[in-house]
Amino acid sequence: RNLTRDNTLRSSFEKSVPPTDSLEVNSTLNEVTLVHATPEGDQAIARALLSRILGKSLNDSGIEDFIKNPENLKQLYLDTFKVMEPWDSAPREFEFASVTFEIAISAAAYAQLKRHRMATMVVGPYQPELDITVPPALRGNAGEEILRKSAEDSRHLVEKLMQEHDAIHPYAFLSCHRRRVTVKMNARELIHLSRLREDQHAQWDIREISSQMLSEARKVLPLSLIPACGKHEFESYREQLDI
Repeated sequence: RNLTRDNTLRSSFEKSVPPTDSLEVNSTLNEVTLVHATPEGDQAIARALLSRILGKSLNDSGIEDFIKNPENLKQLYLDTFKVMEPWDSAPREFEFASVTFEIAISAAAYAQLKRHRMATMVVGPYQPELDITVPPALRGNAGEEILRKSAEDSRHLVEKLMQEHDAIHPYAFLSCHRRRVTVKMNARELIHLSRLREDQHAQWDIREISSQMLSEARKVLPLSLIPACGKHEFESYREQLDI
């Protein structure tokens, strides 16, 4: 039923707007792109924290005056993180700010990302034109050539299956093939993501993706993501912040 619906929507779109996706491989594609963020997200979270703690309205003038002061705002976050341990979730108020990414992600990394079920994900089909993810050990040597040849063979098989058995063609893709995934995560979930996926024990592919996600998110949520790091570096990171 979903396949029928998607094909109907695709047909309707293509009648109005000709397809623009090129079949050429885009090897310069950014893996992670930040496409939206809650305006003044750090302030939104701080407002929610103070509202609960003080028992006041979110629009209380005293709260507004407090968070307008950058030093007050930063200290509020540092005080919040003082009692946080690496296994602790961030306070529920951290769900008041979110960011949305568009990610070109391999099948292998997506298998890790989709476990974060608190996030909202819209998943596209595998697309050979998004290039493949090449493991570091294979980059620039004969191993990469073999992998790319296998990916090309896989693409030909996919094209054949789409003509004869369209429903099963996704199974012909490799773990290195990519798909577009639009992901919306709040700051609470981003901190949880960093604990697991930026940890030194995480699989390298999802670790690279997560690091890019956090790097982009910190541009818009610099205070609420202060404690976002892998479990292995939590203590040293807290010492650097003197909290």
